[in-house]
Amino acid sequence: MRNPAGIVGLSLMLAMGATSAMSAPAETTGSVSLSLPQNAAPAIAGHDVRVDVTLTNHSKRPIPVAQSNAPGHAEFNYKISVTRADGQPVARTDYGLSLEGQGTQVIGNSNRLVMLQPGASLHSYFLLNQVYDLGRPGTYRVQVTPHPAGGEAVAAASNTLEIAVH
Repeated sequence: MRNPAGIVGLSLMLAMGATSAMSAPAETTGSVSLSLPQNAAPAIAGHDVRVDVTLTNHSKRPIPVAQSNAPGHAEFNYKISVTRADGQPVARTDYGLSLEGQGTQVIGNSNRLVMLQPGASLHSYFLLNQVYDLGRPGTYRVQVTPHPAGGEAVAAASNTLEIAVH
């Protein structure tokens, strides 16, 4: 005869292990950093504001990363968040809303899966004013998080980049 108390105890331990594994935060293998181009002119309301994105693999194995086939369109591979200096969210442009399936534009993108080697970095950029309405002067705070590729969360949120728009 089997020991019912042992079976119940084993089942309880397995259930607790599964629960703690599900609630543990996903381990990331890389980092994302944002910057403005080195020779960038001061940002002016109504003009292009380029934001450079660098994704670096800190693990000891290649990691899958989605990369847009269209240069200058990193917005396809990252969730972009923008607030004003006072913490208020900034409105998206119609294009920015369309990226989320809420705007009036039909947007297509062609991504490819790239294996980012250990220690390597992937550089890309996007035009912030295409995604968010930067039509008013002020200070804007930008942060991005990579979309998972190959079912894997590659990195947590980037640094926060402050951009003064005149």
